[in-house]
Amino acid sequence: MPVTGKNDRRYFTLTRTGARLDLVRRIYAFLDTLHPAVLRLEQKANVLRKTQQDTRFILESIVREARSANGEFSDVLTKRGYRIGHAYEFPDNQHIALVRTDFEAGRVIKKIYGMDAVANPGVVTLEELSKPIDNDVGKNFVSDSVVFLNDIVDINVLIFSLDGSFTQGDINLPPKAHIRIKSESGSGRDSGKSELRAETELVSSATPRSY
Repeated sequence: MPVTGKNDRRYFTLTRTGARLDLVRRIYAFLDTLHPAVLRLEQKANVLRKTQQDTRFILESIVREARSANGEFSDVLTKRGYRIGHAYEFPDNQHIALVRTDFEAGRVIKKIYGMDAVANPGVVTLEELSKPIDNDVGKNFVSDSVVFLNDIVDINVLIFSLDGSFTQGDINLPPKAHIRIKSESGSGRDSGKSELRAETELVSSATPRSY
Protein backbone atom coordinates (compact mmCIF):
# COMPACT_ATOMS: atom_id res chain seq x y z
CA MET A 1 0.00 0.00 0.00
CA PRO A 2 1.52 3.41 -1.02
CA VAL A 3 2.31 5.98 1.66
CA THR A 4 0.66 9.23 0.67
CA GLY A 5 0.71 11.38 3.83
CA LYS A 6 4.37 12.38 3.57
CA ASN A 7 4.09 13.12 -0.13
CA ASP A 8 0.99 15.21 0.43
CA ARG A 9 2.77 17.26 3.06
CA ARG A 10 5.75 17.75 0.75
CA TYR A 11 3.46 18.83 -2.08
CA PHE A 12 1.65 21.25 0.24
CA THR A 13 4.97 22.74 1.43
CA LEU A 14 6.24 23.18 -2.12
CA THR A 15 2.96 24.76 -3.16
CA ARG A 16 3.04 27.18 -0.23
CA THR A 17 6.68 28.09 -0.94
CA GLY A 18 5.86 28.69 -4.59
CA ALA A 19 2.97 30.96 -3.62
CA ARG A 20 5.25 32.96 -1.33
CA LEU A 21 7.87 33.37 -4.03
CA ASP A 22 5.19 34.49 -6.45
CA LEU A 23 3.96 37.04 -3.92
CA VAL A 24 7.51 38.34 -3.39
CA ARG A 25 7.95 38.65 -7.17
CA ARG A 26 4.69 40.59 -7.41
CA ILE A 27 5.76 42.93 -4.61
CA TYR A 28 9.12 43.62 -6.28
CA ALA A 29 7.38 44.20 -9.60
CA PHE A 30 5.03 46.68 -7.91
CA LEU A 31 7.93 48.46 -6.21
CA ASP A 32 9.73 48.69 -9.55
CA THR A 33 6.75 50.53 -11.00
CA LEU A 34 6.74 52.94 -8.03
CA HIS A 35 10.47 53.72 -8.14
CA PRO A 36 10.44 55.99 -11.24
CA ALA A 37 7.38 57.85 -9.94
CA VAL A 38 9.07 58.44 -6.58
CA LEU A 39 12.21 59.68 -8.32
CA ARG A 40 10.15 62.07 -10.44
CA LEU A 41 8.37 63.45 -7.36
CA GLU A 42 11.68 63.93 -5.58
CA GLN A 43 13.19 65.64 -8.62
CA LYS A 44 10.20 67.96 -8.94
CA ALA A 45 10.41 68.87 -5.24
CA ASN A 46 14.11 69.70 -5.63
CA VAL A 47 13.46 71.85 -8.70
CA LEU A 48 10.66 73.72 -6.90
CA ARG A 49 12.85 74.27 -3.82
CA LYS A 50 15.71 75.61 -5.96
CA THR A 51 13.33 77.93 -7.85
CA GLN A 52 11.90 79.28 -4.60
CA GLN A 53 15.35 79.81 -3.07
CA ASP A 54 16.69 81.73 -6.07
CA THR A 55 13.55 83.86 -6.30
CA ARG A 56 13.63 84.58 -2.57
CA PHE A 57 17.28 85.67 -2.86
CA ILE A 58 16.29 88.40 -5.35
CA LEU A 59 13.34 89.54 -3.27
CA GLU A 60 15.22 89.63 0.02
CA SER A 61 18.15 91.50 -1.56
CA ILE A 62 15.80 94.28 -2.63
CA VAL A 63 13.86 94.38 0.65
CA ARG A 64 17.05 94.47 2.73
CA GLU A 65 18.43 97.42 0.76
CA ALA A 66 15.04 99.18 0.76
CA ARG A 67 14.93 99.06 4.55
CA SER A 68 18.37 100.61 4.91
CA ALA A 69 17.78 103.39 2.34
CA ASN A 70 17.59 106.88 3.83
CA GLY A 71 17.65 109.14 0.78
CA GLU A 72 20.16 111.75 -0.33
CA PHE A 73 21.37 114.22 2.29
CA SER A 74 23.01 117.59 1.87
CA ASP A 75 25.54 117.62 4.67
CA VAL A 76 28.52 115.32 5.19
CA LEU A 77 29.25 116.73 8.66
CA THR A 78 26.09 115.74 10.48
CA LYS A 79 23.60 112.92 10.29
CA ARG A 80 20.99 115.53 10.98
CA GLY A 81 21.71 117.42 7.79
CA TYR A 82 18.59 117.84 5.75
CA ARG A 83 17.32 115.32 3.23
CA ILE A 84 17.27 116.59 -0.36
CA GLY A 85 16.40 113.40 -2.23
CA HIS A 86 13.90 110.58 -1.82
CA ALA A 87 15.04 107.18 -0.61
CA TYR A 88 13.01 105.43 -3.35
CA GLU A 89 12.68 106.33 -7.00
CA PHE A 90 10.46 104.51 -9.50
CA PRO A 91 11.62 105.16 -13.09
CA ASP A 92 9.02 102.61 -14.27
CA ASN A 93 7.18 99.58 -12.92
CA GLN A 94 10.15 97.31 -13.57
CA HIS A 95 12.89 99.40 -11.96
CA ILE A 96 13.43 100.82 -8.50
CA ALA A 97 16.31 103.02 -7.35
CA LEU A 98 17.19 102.88 -3.67
CA VAL A 99 19.27 105.77 -2.36
CA ARG A 100 21.35 105.76 0.79
CA THR A 101 23.72 108.39 2.21
CA ASP A 102 26.77 106.91 3.92
CA PHE A 103 27.94 109.70 6.23
CA GLU A 104 31.08 107.89 7.37
CA ALA A 105 32.26 107.37 3.79
CA GLY A 106 30.94 110.77 2.69
CA ARG A 107 29.16 109.22 -0.28
CA VAL A 108 25.66 108.81 -1.69
CA ILE A 109 24.96 105.29 -2.98
CA LYS A 110 22.21 104.46 -5.45
CA LYS A 111 21.24 100.88 -6.23
CA ILE A 112 18.97 100.29 -9.19
CA TYR A 113 17.15 96.96 -9.38
CA GLY A 114 15.28 96.09 -12.55
CA MET A 115 14.63 93.83 -15.50
CA ASP A 116 15.12 94.77 -19.13
CA ALA A 117 12.83 92.60 -21.23
CA VAL A 118 14.80 93.44 -24.38
CA ALA A 119 18.45 93.42 -23.31
CA ASN A 120 18.27 90.73 -20.61
CA PRO A 121 14.87 89.02 -20.55
CA GLY A 122 14.23 86.87 -17.52
CA VAL A 123 17.16 88.35 -15.57
CA VAL A 124 17.04 90.85 -12.70
CA THR A 125 20.02 93.20 -12.64
CA LEU A 126 21.52 95.39 -9.96
CA GLU A 127 23.45 98.49 -10.94
CA GLU A 128 25.31 100.28 -8.17
CA LEU A 129 26.21 103.96 -8.56
CA SER A 130 27.80 106.40 -6.15
CA LYS A 131 29.10 109.94 -5.75
CA PRO A 132 30.50 112.18 -3.02
CA ILE A 133 27.97 114.14 -0.99
CA ASP A 134 27.75 117.26 -3.13
CA ASN A 135 24.33 118.87 -2.50
CA ASP A 136 23.50 118.33 -6.20
CA VAL A 137 20.48 116.11 -5.76
CA GLY A 138 20.09 113.23 -8.18
CA LYS A 139 23.10 114.18 -10.30
CA ASN A 140 26.77 113.28 -10.80
CA PHE A 141 26.35 109.57 -10.02
CA VAL A 142 28.99 107.24 -11.49
CA SER A 143 28.26 103.59 -12.21
CA ASP A 144 30.47 101.30 -10.11
CA SER A 145 29.14 97.86 -11.08
CA VAL A 146 26.35 95.90 -12.76
CA VAL A 147 25.57 92.37 -11.62
CA PHE A 148 22.97 89.75 -12.48
CA LEU A 149 20.94 88.52 -9.50
CA ASN A 150 19.90 85.31 -11.20
CA ASP A 151 21.23 82.92 -13.81
CA ILE A 152 18.78 82.20 -16.63
CA VAL A 153 19.94 78.57 -16.49
CA ASP A 154 18.57 78.29 -12.95
CA ILE A 155 15.47 80.51 -13.00
CA ASN A 156 13.72 82.61 -15.60
CA VAL A 157 11.94 85.63 -14.11
CA LEU A 158 8.52 85.94 -15.73
CA ILE A 159 7.20 88.95 -13.79
CA PHE A 160 9.20 91.62 -11.99
CA SER A 161 6.67 94.20 -10.91
CA LEU A 162 7.28 97.21 -8.69
CA ASP A 163 5.12 99.97 -7.37
CA GLY A 164 5.15 102.20 -4.36
CA SER A 165 4.29 105.52 -2.88
CA PHE A 166 6.01 108.63 -1.59
CA THR A 167 4.86 112.19 -1.08
CA GLN A 168 6.63 114.59 -3.39
CA GLY A 169 5.50 117.53 -1.25
CA ASP A 170 7.06 116.19 1.98
CA ILE A 171 10.40 114.52 1.38
CA ASN A 172 10.64 113.41 5.00
CA LEU A 173 7.62 111.12 4.83
CA PRO A 174 8.78 107.50 4.57
CA PRO A 175 8.11 105.90 1.18
CA LYS A 176 6.83 102.39 0.60
CA ALA A 177 7.68 99.82 -2.05
CA HIS A 178 5.77 96.74 -3.17
CA ILE A 179 7.68 94.00 -5.00
CA ARG A 180 6.24 91.05 -6.90
CA ILE A 181 8.39 88.40 -8.54
CA LYS A 182 7.17 85.38 -10.48
CA SER A 183 9.67 82.93 -11.90
CA GLU A 184 9.99 79.50 -13.43
CA SER A 185 12.73 76.90 -13.30
CA GLY A 186 15.28 77.37 -16.04
CA SER A 187 15.66 73.64 -16.68
CA GLY A 188 11.96 73.20 -17.39
CA ARG A 189 11.49 76.18 -19.65
CA ASP A 190 12.02 74.23 -22.85
CA SER A 191 11.52 70.75 -21.47
CA GLY A 192 8.58 68.45 -21.94
CA LYS A 193 9.27 66.80 -18.58
CA SER A 194 6.84 67.94 -15.91
CA GLU A 195 9.27 67.04 -13.12
CA LEU A 196 11.65 69.75 -14.38
CA ARG A 197 9.00 72.49 -14.46
CA ALA A 198 8.26 74.63 -11.42
CA GLU A 199 6.86 78.11 -10.88
CA THR A 200 6.79 80.31 -7.83
CA GLU A 201 5.52 83.78 -7.01
CA LEU A 202 6.66 85.90 -4.08
CA VAL A 203 5.51 89.33 -2.92
CA SER A 204 6.76 91.69 -0.24
CA SER A 205 6.68 95.29 0.90
CA ALA A 206 9.32 97.50 2.46
CA THR A 207 9.75 100.91 3.99
CA PRO A 208 12.93 102.57 5.34
CA ARG A 209 13.82 102.03 8.99
CA SER A 210 15.69 105.32 9.39
CA TYR A 211 12.97 107.89 8.61
